[in-house]
Amino acid sequence: MKIDLFVDLNCEDETGYPWTYADQASDPSVVVKGRWLVVGSGSAVALAEVIDVGADGLVHVRPLPGPVSAQRLAAAGGGANSSTDGASRAPNAEGTIVVGT
Repeated sequence: MKIDLFVDLNCEDETGYPWTYADQASDPSVVVKGRWLVVGSGSAVALAEVIDVGADGLVHVRPLPGPVSAQRLAAAGGGANSSTDGASRAPNAEGTIVVGT
């Protein structure tokens, strides 16, 4: 599975979210607030929402619990490889991503 943004998922700062820098992305232009990306490193991979991107390139992500499945990836638009169709994507209480406008 292609990782969109390399993040150490065990490294959280005072916000409580994992963090990295936008230049750690395979394509930094896709690292925008609200976007769902495949994040992680090595075998620790998750689907995560970009929470914020600072002016200095600092990025916080909110990973979903559980494995990255094909169904979850499709529901989120395929990570950074998806088109920007303007639809909002958010997980429901069960962690399933619901696609809406």
